[in-house]
Amino acid sequence: MFFCGCTEATVFGPFYVEEARASGKSVGMLLIETGAAGANVIRMPNDAIDYARRLYSSLHALDESNCDVIYVERVPAGAEWVGVRDRLERAATP
Repeated sequence: MFFCGCTEATVFGPFYVEEARASGKSVGMLLIETGAAGANVIRMPNDAIDYARRLYSSLHALDESNCDVIYVERVPAGAEWVGVRDRLERAATP
């Protein structure tokens, strides 16, 4: 599990999103390619450098939207994404 501020966040699959919504939680999402939409969905760039630039401001925006849980779509594999994965892990540290 990842934690950003006081809001729970995790890398997800669609099952987890539906489960959270079914339990009445307000769900926020950072997405690159998954086709979900909604008020608490932030579309992230499919470029590691641009993603890294927007990561923390996007997490804070969702946290400020009073989301109970924030789901982060798994970033692509590849050397250019190592820094982003590291930032996500750091954001997860309570």
